[in-house]
Amino acid sequence: MRAFLREGDALVAEVDPGEREVLATVVADVAELLGGGRFEERARETGRAHRADASADAEASLLMRLRLEPLPSPDDPAVHRLLPDASRDDAAVSQEFRRLTEDDLRQQKIDRLAELFDALAVDALANGADAGDGAAGSRRSRRTRGRHEAAAVVRVDVARAPALAATLTDVRLVLGERLGVTDEEASARLEDEVVATRPGADDHAAQARQYLGSVFLALGWWQETLMACLLADLPELPDDAGPDLPDLPGRAGPAGGLGSTS
Repeated sequence: MRAFLREGDALVAEVDPGEREVLATVVADVAELLGGGRFEERARETGRAHRADASADAEASLLMRLRLEPLPSPDDPAVHRLLPDASRDDAAVSQEFRRLTEDDLRQQKIDRLAELFDALAVDALANGADAGDGAAGSRRSRRTRGRHEAAAVVRVDVARAPALAATLTDVRLVLGERLGVTDEEASARLEDEVVATRPGADDHAAQARQYLGSVFLALGWWQETLMACLLADLPELPDDAGPDLPDLPGRAGPAGGLGSTS
């Protein structure tokens, strides 16, 4: 996995075949937690995980918005982190807020996850090939890096980059919940653990933690490179620069106090 770089109106990053397969699987798992089904099956059937024609989803969403009963909080702590309570103190307010907003928020997150899945793996799945041998598509191409290795190029329009950053946050929230990572200190401890620990061949729980921890940390670094590209586009202001405010009634002047207009 390489850092995101700016290329014209897009941000691009190379991802090796094995990494791409792992990331696509994790993204699909998060979408399934939210009720999005399996992206792999949808991609095989329609060619893409993301539905270009969202009319069916919009109709279903409209029906769900007609719910009459308040919605309780999700039972799964990971889903709860993606769909937090509107109020920590008033359960009735939270349930009513969920009734009005949760279905739309779920669908938005699923749609964004589908976009990321397509960028990572849809072409390989649509052509019935292994994740590392897919044909080039509109969102990625294959770039030769060596005699036996080829990396896919994940491409995202600059305008869609903030949505991708939000999606990476969602994936990391789920992984963090599964790993018990809730703050920066826990993340630092996890990094030390992943780097220093080599699970035994029979320790399946430790292997799973090592696997998820590696993905969690890699996505965090990837997200940082994405945000660095976006921040680089922001104009720089001189250290002593400040806004030029007009002389308005009520603004303090050189000789008068607050509210002086003389």
